[in-house]
Amino acid sequence: FACCYQPAAQAQRTARRRIDRSMIGAPTNFQHTGHIGSTDVDMPSSLLHSIQNQMQSKGGYEMPYGVKAY
Repeated sequence: FACCYQPAAQAQRTARRRIDRSMIGAPTNFQHTGHIGSTDVDMPSSLLHSIQNQMQSKGGYEMPYGVKAY
């Protein structure tokens, strides 16, 4: 069965350069609009939509992004 068998290619990991604080710049065009916590994921979609509308009213949302409610 040598015709069908191909040895798995060994993954070559390239060493990534470690990032330190001096390599990270200041944020550009930052607009703080509100806070959403990890427990807010379980809220009903109607409440998520109202929060999204409230945050959009603060500006800075030229492109609309949908809210994924499961």
